Amino acid sequence: GGKNGGGDVFGGWAMQPGVYRIKTTHHGPGQQEAGWGLSAWHKWDDQRNGSSSWVRVHRDADRWACDWEVEAGKKPGTWRIKTLGHAEGDQQAGWGLSAWHAHGAVRNGGSSWAAVHDGDHWPMDWTIEPGKKPDTWRILTTHHEAGKQDARWGLSAWHGHGAVRNEHSSKVAVHEGDHWPMDWTFERQGFGDGVGDG
Repeated sequence: GGKNGGGDVFGGWAMQPGVYRIKTTHHGPGQQEAGWGLSAWHKWDDQRNGSSSWVRVHRDADRWACDWEVEAGKKPGTWRIKTLGHAEGDQQAGWGLSAWHAHGAVRNGGSSWAAVHDGDHWPMDWTIEPGKKPDTWRILTTHHEAGKQDARWGLSAWHGHGAVRNEHSSKVAVHEGDHWPMDWTFERQGFGDGVGDG
């Protein structure tokens, strides 16, 4: 039963292009609360360099989360996820969600810190698949040669394990395997409720 059930894992319920707020669900082992919004800001210690920012989640999703544009990726069946900017966070629009296991982004042998980067070369082509929880999604890497990033590491947020930014925000990573990645909710902006509703 449910939209993610049945023999066909996608069950006719696939990601659609559009503008979304992307939010956490509860992740017990990661000590991460639900409802924190995926964010990128180009100031404070969140600025990586002149053309990239580290990615975070924030408890105050109304004020601090970005809207994200989900559009077709360069590889078939993949997606680019681009920030639409954040004025208070000095974040420009159009920078693509990225993961590299190099370039200062290595967390450990099985995880990398996530960033947004301008241009076309450094952002990731992501696969977006139904999550483990109903009406959620897993956001998975594909192989990125220049970034030395393996495929199928899942976008993750934990409020522990060295990922605490402050009491209201967490650093975002990608992690190998099935245990540590996050099930994310995608709330469509400007078109009623999220994908798969109704």
